[in-house]
Amino acid sequence: MLAALAPVSCGGADGAVGMGHPGADARTVVAEYIRAIDEGDSGAAKRLMTPKFADRVADAEDSWFTNTSSIRDVRIGRLRREQDDSSDGVRFFRAVYVPVDFTVDVKRESSIQDGRMTWGYLLVKRDRAAPWLIDQDGVG
Repeated sequence: MLAALAPVSCGGADGAVGMGHPGADARTVVAEYIRAIDEGDSGAAKRLMTPKFADRVADAEDSWFTNTSSIRDVRIGRLRREQDDSSDGVRFFRAVYVPVDFTVDVKRESSIQDGRMTWGYLLVKRDRAAPWLIDQDGVG
């Protein structure tokens, strides 16, 4: 569990994609997203994703939401600025990469295995007032 991380209220209806939290910084959004995965709350996680990312994750065979038993010992690293263009040509106001290390326990080992891992999230903002949303994940 991520007891040391304060929860962020994301508002919106359960599962409403892309609602985010305009006042939260990128590292807080990542912490809340990981908390949602750990708690099995896909609705809260989807509020922190771009629609494109939510669609991709929903179709994943080895989803974090269906295959994760727990995530613990989370360490969120220093964010780094990224190009503001996405792989599908969308231009964002701002984009950052947030690296994360954690220990994960999975229900069945496949592409994700039990143990310590390094992962990361690309977060984007549509404009200055928009919330940070997760647009991609992986190692990078």
